[in-house]
Amino acid sequence: MKGTKQEKKNAWIFFVIMFLFILIPVSIQLGQYYIYGTFKGDWLGFWGNYLGFFPTGVAGYLFYKIQIDRDKQINLFNTLKIHTEKSIKQIDSTITQFEHLLESVEFQKSKLKEKENFSLDEMVEFHTKMNKSILDEIELFAPILTHTSVENAIRGMTLGVAEIVYSVQISKELNLGDYEELLDKYKYFLSNSKKQLTELKQYEKIRSMEIDAQI
Repeated sequence: MKGTKQEKKNAWIFFVIMFLFILIPVSIQLGQYYIYGTFKGDWLGFWGNYLGFFPTGVAGYLFYKIQIDRDKQINLFNTLKIHTEKSIKQIDSTITQFEHLLESVEFQKSKLKEKENFSLDEMVEFHTKMNKSILDEIELFAPILTHTSVENAIRGMTLGVAEIVYSVQISKELNLGDYEELLDKYKYFLSNSKKQLTELKQYEKIRSMEIDAQI
């Protein structure tokens, strides 16, 4: 893992402390020599203890702090890696589910082309099941810590489903013309969502590789 900004900052702090650590006693000693013309006290013993203990303590603390910061960052990257892989798997699963739903829509459209009549209950039942299937699939992303772009896309899909639901609610009663329009809306929504999810999958793969490069 490459050195982080915090590690570089800690290294600079260490060098500054060490510089001051040496400068201050030397200044005192030179000042004493300037005033008294000699060095008073056991400076040799002082320097032995001073140089032996203090740098070791400072260095130990800074290296410990660097290691803790590094471990925290590695854990963060590992967590992001896990959730990115979950996001990719969920995107694959959702694309597959949307493909199945598209097949259902196409089947309904083919029945309409064959001039097959649908009862109101049948049309409402299909709409209800389709709506629930989409929302259930979208909700599977909730526990995953995805990137903002994925969150925004999922939020957009939720709004897209809500618009379809609203278009049905404002209709007093579904007729075959309304039903065909409803199927077209679902087809457009599912096709567009599939395309969007495919692009997001590629983005998540790139993000996963970038995380690997940081670990």
